[in-house]
Amino acid sequence: FRAAHLILPYPQLARVPGYHALFHLEPRFRQPGRSINRLHVTPDTLAQLTTQLALLEEEVTRRTVGYEAMALGAFTQIIVTCARAYGQLLTPASHAMLRLGDVLSAIHTRYSESLSVQDLAAIAYLSPSHLARLFHEAVGMAPIAYLIRFRMQHAAELLRQSTRSVADIAQAVGYTDSNYFTRQFKLTMGISPLAYRKSAGRLDAVAR
Repeated sequence: FRAAHLILPYPQLARVPGYHALFHLEPRFRQPGRSINRLHVTPDTLAQLTTQLALLEEEVTRRTVGYEAMALGAFTQIIVTCARAYGQLLTPASHAMLRLGDVLSAIHTRYSESLSVQDLAAIAYLSPSHLARLFHEAVGMAPIAYLIRFRMQHAAELLRQSTRSVADIAQAVGYTDSNYFTRQFKLTMGISPLAYRKSAGRLDAVAR
Protein backbone atom coordinates (compact mmCIF):
# COMPACT_ATOMS: atom_id res chain seq x y z
CA PHE A 1 0.00 0.00 0.00
CA ARG A 2 1.05 3.60 -0.51
CA ALA A 3 0.93 5.31 2.87
CA ALA A 4 1.10 8.77 1.29
CA HIS A 5 -2.27 8.12 -0.37
CA LEU A 6 -4.03 7.13 2.87
CA ILE A 7 -4.84 9.07 6.03
CA LEU A 8 -3.77 6.40 8.51
CA PRO A 9 -3.60 6.84 12.32
CA TYR A 10 0.17 6.79 12.09
CA PRO A 11 1.08 7.71 15.71
CA GLN A 12 -1.03 4.80 16.93
CA LEU A 13 0.32 2.38 14.31
CA ALA A 14 3.91 3.34 15.18
CA ARG A 15 3.36 2.08 18.72
CA VAL A 16 2.50 -1.47 17.56
CA PRO A 17 5.79 -3.43 17.97
CA GLY A 18 5.65 -5.21 14.62
CA TYR A 19 4.48 -2.29 12.45
CA HIS A 20 7.82 -0.78 11.46
CA ALA A 21 9.48 -4.19 11.34
CA LEU A 22 6.94 -5.65 8.91
CA PHE A 23 6.01 -2.67 6.75
CA HIS A 24 9.20 -0.59 6.66
CA LEU A 25 12.16 -2.85 7.39
CA GLU A 26 11.21 -6.22 5.90
CA PRO A 27 10.62 -4.83 2.38
CA ARG A 28 14.20 -3.50 2.27
CA PHE A 29 15.50 -7.01 2.88
CA ARG A 30 13.41 -8.68 0.17
CA GLN A 31 16.21 -8.68 -2.37
CA PRO A 32 17.61 -11.42 -4.64
CA GLY A 33 19.89 -13.76 -2.73
CA ARG A 34 18.53 -12.76 0.69
CA SER A 35 16.27 -15.12 2.61
CA ILE A 36 12.77 -13.85 3.38
CA ASN A 37 11.42 -13.91 6.92
CA ARG A 38 7.86 -14.97 6.12
CA LEU A 39 4.92 -14.00 8.29
CA HIS A 40 3.17 -17.10 9.61
CA VAL A 41 -0.19 -16.63 11.35
CA THR A 42 -2.27 -18.86 13.57
CA PRO A 43 -5.64 -20.24 12.37
CA ASP A 44 -7.42 -17.75 14.65
CA THR A 45 -5.48 -14.82 13.20
CA LEU A 46 -6.09 -16.09 9.67
CA ALA A 47 -9.82 -16.23 10.37
CA GLN A 48 -9.67 -12.67 11.73
CA LEU A 49 -7.80 -11.45 8.63
CA THR A 50 -10.25 -13.25 6.34
CA THR A 51 -13.17 -11.42 7.95
CA GLN A 52 -11.39 -8.06 7.71
CA LEU A 53 -10.44 -8.64 4.07
CA ALA A 54 -14.02 -9.64 3.22
CA LEU A 55 -15.31 -6.39 4.76
CA LEU A 56 -12.72 -4.36 2.84
CA GLU A 57 -13.64 -6.06 -0.44
CA GLU A 58 -17.35 -5.58 0.17
CA GLU A 59 -16.98 -1.87 0.85
CA VAL A 60 -14.82 -1.08 -2.19
CA THR A 61 -17.07 -3.21 -4.40
CA ARG A 62 -20.45 -1.86 -3.33
CA ARG A 63 -19.27 1.74 -2.85
CA THR A 64 -22.18 2.64 -0.58
CA VAL A 65 -22.12 6.17 0.87
CA GLY A 66 -19.33 6.29 3.44
CA TYR A 67 -17.50 3.31 1.96
CA GLU A 68 -14.15 5.17 2.00
CA ALA A 69 -14.23 5.50 5.79
CA MET A 70 -15.38 1.91 6.26
CA ALA A 71 -12.71 0.60 3.86
CA LEU A 72 -9.99 2.61 5.58
CA GLY A 73 -11.10 1.27 8.95
CA ALA A 74 -11.02 -2.31 7.70
CA PHE A 75 -7.61 -1.77 6.11
CA THR A 76 -6.24 -0.28 9.34
CA GLN A 77 -7.47 -3.36 11.21
CA ILE A 78 -5.63 -5.58 8.70
CA ILE A 79 -2.40 -3.64 9.22
CA VAL A 80 -2.63 -3.90 13.01
CA THR A 81 -3.52 -7.60 12.90
CA CYS A 82 -0.52 -8.37 10.68
CA ALA A 83 1.80 -6.20 12.78
CA ARG A 84 0.69 -7.88 15.99
CA ALA A 85 1.24 -11.29 14.42
CA TYR A 86 4.73 -10.30 13.29
CA GLY A 87 5.49 -9.08 16.81
CA GLN A 88 4.84 -12.60 18.08
CA LEU A 89 7.26 -14.37 15.71
CA LEU A 90 10.10 -16.19 17.43
CA THR A 91 12.69 -16.40 14.64
CA PRO A 92 16.12 -14.74 15.02
CA ALA A 93 15.47 -12.63 11.92
CA SER A 94 12.15 -11.35 13.26
CA HIS A 95 13.77 -10.49 16.59
CA ALA A 96 16.38 -8.37 14.80
CA MET A 97 13.68 -6.61 12.76
CA LEU A 98 11.57 -6.00 15.86
CA ARG A 99 14.50 -4.43 17.70
CA LEU A 100 15.14 -2.08 14.81
CA GLY A 101 11.40 -1.47 14.57
CA ASP A 102 11.40 -0.37 18.21
CA VAL A 103 14.14 2.13 17.36
CA LEU A 104 12.13 3.50 14.43
CA SER A 105 9.05 3.76 16.62
CA ALA A 106 11.04 5.70 19.23
CA ILE A 107 12.37 8.09 16.59
CA HIS A 108 8.95 8.61 15.02
CA THR A 109 7.12 9.20 18.31
CA ARG A 110 9.84 10.78 20.49
CA TYR A 111 11.71 12.87 17.90
CA SER A 112 11.24 16.04 19.97
CA GLU A 113 13.23 14.51 22.84
CA SER A 114 17.00 14.57 23.22
CA LEU A 115 17.81 11.12 21.83
CA SER A 116 21.40 9.91 21.59
CA VAL A 117 22.69 6.81 19.82
CA GLN A 118 23.19 5.34 23.30
CA ASP A 119 19.50 5.91 24.07
CA LEU A 120 18.45 4.24 20.83
CA ALA A 121 20.85 1.34 21.39
CA ALA A 122 19.35 0.79 24.85
CA ILE A 123 15.87 0.60 23.32
CA ALA A 124 17.09 -2.15 20.97
CA TYR A 125 19.14 -3.93 23.67
CA LEU A 126 22.19 -3.61 21.42
CA SER A 127 25.56 -1.92 21.68
CA PRO A 128 25.77 1.43 19.87
CA SER A 129 28.17 -0.01 17.28
CA HIS A 130 25.96 -3.06 16.65
CA LEU A 131 22.88 -0.87 16.30
CA ALA A 132 24.70 1.46 13.91
CA ARG A 133 25.70 -1.47 11.67
CA LEU A 134 22.25 -3.09 11.61
CA PHE A 135 20.42 0.22 11.23
CA HIS A 136 22.60 1.33 8.32
CA GLU A 137 22.10 -2.03 6.61
CA ALA A 138 18.33 -1.82 7.04
CA VAL A 139 17.67 1.90 6.50
CA GLY A 140 20.71 3.09 4.57
CA MET A 141 21.95 5.67 7.08
CA ALA A 142 23.07 6.04 10.68
CA PRO A 143 20.39 6.25 13.42
CA ILE A 144 21.12 9.90 14.31
CA ALA A 145 21.19 10.91 10.64
CA TYR A 146 17.75 9.31 10.26
CA LEU A 147 16.52 11.13 13.37
CA ILE A 148 17.72 14.48 12.00
CA ARG A 149 16.11 13.84 8.61
CA PHE A 150 12.82 12.86 10.25
CA ARG A 151 12.89 16.02 12.38
CA MET A 152 13.53 18.18 9.34
CA GLN A 153 10.73 16.52 7.37
CA HIS A 154 8.31 17.20 10.22
CA ALA A 155 9.60 20.77 10.49
CA ALA A 156 9.02 21.24 6.76
CA GLU A 157 5.44 20.06 7.20
CA LEU A 158 4.91 22.57 10.02
CA LEU A 159 6.41 25.35 7.90
CA ARG A 160 4.01 24.52 5.07
CA GLN A 161 0.87 24.05 7.13
CA SER A 162 1.17 26.59 9.95
CA THR A 163 2.22 30.15 10.71
CA ARG A 164 4.30 29.17 13.75
CA SER A 165 7.64 30.93 14.12
CA VAL A 166 10.89 29.21 13.20
CA ALA A 167 11.91 29.25 16.88
CA ASP A 168 8.62 27.59 17.86
CA ILE A 169 8.98 24.92 15.17
CA ALA A 170 12.58 24.32 16.19
CA GLN A 171 11.39 23.66 19.73
CA ALA A 172 8.64 21.36 18.47
CA VAL A 173 11.12 19.09 16.69
CA GLY A 174 13.67 18.95 19.48
CA TYR A 175 15.97 21.98 19.14
CA THR A 176 16.34 24.65 21.83
CA ASP A 177 18.73 26.67 19.64
CA SER A 178 16.85 28.02 16.60
CA ASN A 179 20.11 29.00 14.88
CA TYR A 180 21.40 25.43 15.11
CA PHE A 181 18.04 24.19 13.85
CA THR A 182 18.26 26.55 10.88
CA ARG A 183 21.71 25.20 9.99
CA GLN A 184 20.50 21.61 10.24
CA PHE A 185 17.42 22.40 8.14
CA LYS A 186 19.51 24.00 5.41
CA LEU A 187 21.96 21.08 5.39
CA THR A 188 19.09 18.60 5.03
CA MET A 189 16.67 20.50 2.78
CA GLY A 190 19.15 22.68 0.89
CA ILE A 191 17.29 25.87 1.80
CA SER A 192 16.64 27.93 4.94
CA PRO A 193 13.35 27.48 6.87
CA LEU A 194 12.04 30.93 5.91
CA ALA A 195 12.96 30.47 2.26
CA TYR A 196 11.29 27.04 2.33
CA ARG A 197 8.09 28.56 3.74
CA LYS A 198 8.04 31.26 1.06
CA SER A 199 8.70 28.69 -1.66
CA ALA A 200 5.93 26.41 -0.35
CA GLY A 201 3.53 29.36 -0.30
CA ARG A 202 4.28 30.20 -3.92
CA LEU A 203 3.74 26.59 -4.98
CA ASP A 204 0.39 26.49 -3.14
CA ALA A 205 -0.69 29.69 -4.87
CA VAL A 206 0.20 28.23 -8.30
CA ALA A 207 -1.65 25.01 -7.49
CA ARG A 208 -4.80 26.97 -6.63
